[in-house]
Amino acid sequence: MTTKLITRNSLKKLMRDLLTVFEIVAPVQGEAVSAFQRISAYEEIGWPDSNTARSPKEFFLPPADGLFRFQQTGRETLLSEPANHHGPRIILGVRPCDAAALAIMDRVFSEKGIDVHYTALRDNTLVIGQPCWKPGKDCFCTSVGINPTASLNMDIMLTDLRDERFLVDIVSPKGEDFFSYFSHFFQEPEDLPRALSAQTREMVFYLGEDKMFDLRVIKKWLDNNFENPLWTKTAARCIGCGACSFLCPTCHCFDFTDESTYQDNSFQGLRKRVWDSCSFSHFTQTPTHQPRPTQDRRFRQRIMHKFKYSFDRYQQLACVGCGRCRSLCPVGIDLVEVLVSISRQSHQF
Repeated sequence: MTTKLITRNSLKKLMRDLLTVFEIVAPVQGEAVSAFQRISAYEEIGWPDSNTARSPKEFFLPPADGLFRFQQTGRETLLSEPANHHGPRIILGVRPCDAAALAIMDRVFSEKGIDVHYTALRDNTLVIGQPCWKPGKDCFCTSVGINPTASLNMDIMLTDLRDERFLVDIVSPKGEDFFSYFSHFFQEPEDLPRALSAQTREMVFYLGEDKMFDLRVIKKWLDNNFENPLWTKTAARCIGCGACSFLCPTCHCFDFTDESTYQDNSFQGLRKRVWDSCSFSHFTQTPTHQPRPTQDRRFRQRIMHKFKYSFDRYQQLACVGCGRCRSLCPVGIDLVEVLVSISRQSHQF
């Protein structure tokens, strides 16, 4: 890993150059929430202390993504590529939890062959991350094994030293290629120890806190409690809106939909991949059977998928502790409370 420094003024100049070549996405503060958006100037970047209300997932797995166009005339069907624009892109300000989520998505979309749409977006994107300066009120990343100051799964880590300079850790080969083109904007880190001493004092305290639950205990309980009254009790408030799934940086379930019109004696249209959620009543519905007919079954699927099935399949949890589902659930369902309840039940036996 190569470490450099860049001043804020140099970063502004670099961004001006980059915007002529790259699509740049960064955290932007809206009227109500912060989210990743395409920017056109350095001054639009929000620089929040912790993660955004919405993750950058939608830039790798769009909510509605055109897969192919079709034209059916009689018994003949012609397929063609949709007009996707997968040009060079930089996503700036990705937090360690969201970077960890990308690693999970990478495994899912490369497990059985390569998903060309997801892979094209990943390959064309340079991920520039940021450590968290202070934990969000609902964050629990350290309880699921994520370090909020780590640069794993990023190409470059950019740390704001709060003295008009940024520490730059160049982490991946893609990051090294980027640096080789723009090295004249960067400096050697001459006074690094003093600069680092100003970084993330609150995070040092946060990292030292005890974990909220024991993942090994939870996994063991899930292995043996597919049927348990806890599911009905904890899911009683769930209204099946799917907000938790859509906000989650690791949730990746999708459905297909066709948009078509009839003209010139043929059906013409576009097949899209659209986000789905295990909270929805039609999720995994077949013409003759619904395996999860009630909300408690669907709630159980969500917990099982994140803390058992994903671990069984990939030896990796499908939760990065970003806390977005806790912050924005409209009926106040708290994932940490659910996991703590499971831990307590485990200790009763």
